[in-house]
Amino acid sequence: MKRTAARIAEALGIAFGTSSGISELFIITKAGILIRHYSDTLRTDLDRDILSGMLVAVQEFVKQTLSSKAGNLDELRYGTYTVHFVRGLHTIAAAVAKDLDAEHVKYAVSDALQDFEDRYAGILPTWNGDVSEFAGIDECFEKVLKA
Repeated sequence: MKRTAARIAEALGIAFGTSSGISELFIITKAGILIRHYSDTLRTDLDRDILSGMLVAVQEFVKQTLSSKAGNLDELRYGTYTVHFVRGLHTIAAAVAKDLDAEHVKYAVSDALQDFEDRYAGILPTWNGDVSEFAGIDECFEKVLKA
């Protein structure tokens, strides 16, 4: 029954993370502004803008706390889920994945994020917050979400 439900959801286009294991993908500016959120659930009780800002705030907190140490916060773990942070020149992707090889997730998300930043290189440095400027953004990330 679960497999049938997953196939129906996939056919309807509402489930993309079943094979890749990525259940959430946030594309965020380095300032913490949400550009795009992908989810394999239909939860509407989360304020995605606040959540994306908090993901950036946690990274900044760790950076400030450990300022004498070199490096970045690359992942957070919660139970069987891991939040993988992939940084571009102007953006950060936060991919929530379950039971996946970290290198596989980071490589796939990094490739998609680079594609996104290359495609919108003229917009990202001075972006004014209008997400309609990123028409076609889903094309950049669909291969990660459906892989």
